[in-house]
Amino acid sequence: MKQFKDNRYEQQFYAYDKAMSLARYKKDYWYIEVKGNLEKVLTDLKNNTQSRDFNNGLRVVYNEFRKNGEDYPSLKFEKYELLTPDKVTETIINEALDRLEYIRRYFVAYYNNAKDKKDALLTTLQNIDNEALLKLRDDYTNKSLEEFVTNKNETEKIIEFKGELRQKLDPIYMDPRHPFIKAHFYSPTKLLFGKEIDTYIVNIIVLWFMTLILYIILYFRLLKKLLDSGQTAFGKKYRASE
Repeated sequence: MKQFKDNRYEQQFYAYDKAMSLARYKKDYWYIEVKGNLEKVLTDLKNNTQSRDFNNGLRVVYNEFRKNGEDYPSLKFEKYELLTPDKVTETIINEALDRLEYIRRYFVAYYNNAKDKKDALLTTLQNIDNEALLKLRDDYTNKSLEEFVTNKNETEKIIEFKGELRQKLDPIYMDPRHPFIKAHFYSPTKLLFGKEIDTYIVNIIVLWFMTLILYIILYFRLLKKLLDSGQTAFGKKYRASE
């Protein structure tokens, strides 16, 4: 991850590429999945029936509107708590669809803004020394690595898992959601005690911590003591059974 995002060429554009990736996921993939689930639910409500996917579809849109509101308070759908089987109505679904369209337009603008800023920076760098910029790109761009950390060859860019939508697109640009160290594969950062830290640094900390634990175990011969205590306990139990 560090080799990709922190090299001398990419580090100039990483923030813009990350913003564009987020917007692309939201407007091109997340939007379509949420809209599809809402429309299926709406069809069932109009027909006064409940298909096999009715409850699951509601669960997905409920969770996605909830998470989106937590991440972007200004885009929150205030009535998302009504997206449950016992409370949902056609009116609520239509309002959710309207809000979803507003969210899509927001991320279209978000993408365009990030792209304009990246293009402006690129133009500035080209005007300063285009030859040096091209050399920097050639020296540090690794197409194989880029395909690896962006899951470029992954056919599924978004999946449904346990009632939520999970992004498979561009993991190198995704922020971790787990509050302590755990993160998706290729995550650029991890959370440690609520603070976002570069994955490279966290991995070094974890490695040194594990090394320290192993040293303590070996130095105090804890493993041998554990095995000896187990043998002693087993011996006592065996003699008692006799």
